[in-house]
Amino acid sequence: METYQSFITKPDINKCSDFIHYDLKRAALAITIGLDQSIDGVLSDLVVTFSHIVGFTSFDEHWHPMDYQYPETLPRLTNGSCYPFLLVKNSYWFKHLPDSEILISGEPKNFRFISNLNTLDVLSHDEPKFKWVKSESLISKKFNSNDDYYFYLQLGAEDGVQNCNEIGCDHFHILQSRKCIKHHFKMIKGYEPPEQVS
Repeated sequence: METYQSFITKPDINKCSDFIHYDLKRAALAITIGLDQSIDGVLSDLVVTFSHIVGFTSFDEHWHPMDYQYPETLPRLTNGSCYPFLLVKNSYWFKHLPDSEILISGEPKNFRFISNLNTLDVLSHDEPKFKWVKSESLISKKFNSNDDYYFYLQLGAEDGVQNCNEIGCDHFHILQSRKCIKHHFKMIKGYEPPEQVS
């Protein structure tokens, strides 16, 4: 039987998720949990990133290869809704995957994201990273498209070791580029990202 452990973030999640969006770049995955939760007075969503995943799949709200006791055993929020971010043990979905490639580096962890619209299962050996950002319904409007917004989220942090190679820029470069976030984004997308994104 599947068992579940909720992930406690700071501040902790206090409402159910309206949607789960995800953006995959090579083996890195960024997931936006749509919450519109007030963080320091600002409506915010939670972005969860994995630097490397083994696999993932998304199911709509009406179907998931879950254990038959799934609805009763899920961790709950104080209002009775399902907790939107879980670590799954004895995953029914994972057991039915071909293991020839998945188990090559040992058994990965199964993370599950639950919203009112869809459920997302992720396999990864890495621990996820968390970041509260202004609600996607607000911030994504400052980008030319939602895809550009998700691309921005996936760029990660400026590493604090070497400077961006743009003349006059005093920011550090990001891991996958010789440029800082702003200049790498502009090089790929053709315009600068909003100054205040999170």
